[in-house]
Amino acid sequence: LPAAASPCGAFEQVETPNPGTTGNSLVAIAASSDGTAWAVGSRSGPETLPLILHHDGGAWTEVPVPTEVEGIAFSAACSAPEGDVWLAGTRPFSAYEREVFFLRARGGEIDRIDQTFSAGAPIDMSATSATDVWALTATWSVLRSDGSTWSEWPVPAPFMRLYPEAIHAAGPDDAWIVGYGGDGRGDYEGHVQHWDGSAWSSVPTPF
Repeated sequence: LPAAASPCGAFEQVETPNPGTTGNSLVAIAASSDGTAWAVGSRSGPETLPLILHHDGGAWTEVPVPTEVEGIAFSAACSAPEGDVWLAGTRPFSAYEREVFFLRARGGEIDRIDQTFSAGAPIDMSATSATDVWALTATWSVLRSDGSTWSEWPVPAPFMRLYPEAIHAAGPDDAWIVGYGGDGRGDYEGHVQHWDGSAWSSVPTPF
């Protein structure tokens, strides 16, 4: 018989601050190779407010939400290989657009806030470097940063109803989106799109 695989460790529950008086919720987390991490969500009380937590390698602490993004709903996070962490959230802007904020955390602090607009909130993020950050929105589009500005890219929609789930960028010319959809109610199938550096294309799946 082949030798059993060696265990890679075990999960343990880690205490986090719970500043909400009636509830706390975390929706996204991103970690760096130095043992630090950031998590975002919301805290409930007389009103629901955004929540940012930072892990310094030893414990979690609450980080004040910058005044520029007060009232946003956090929805996604990712880390870049160099150690930067990006946190994404939105707040209503008009009947057709949401104000999207991307907060960059570097060196244990939030040192940059980018603002753009989109019809959908980011639901997942991925970064190949500090100058190549991707965000998949709930409306099946991609927001991408080159390190200085964000631009929105439409993604071909093969179905009338589409439900994006996740994005992974392996390189500037190699990104993947997964989700599901269909043209009728309840008649859904999995869907994959691939970016090859010049265009998006559908990739067949067995389901």
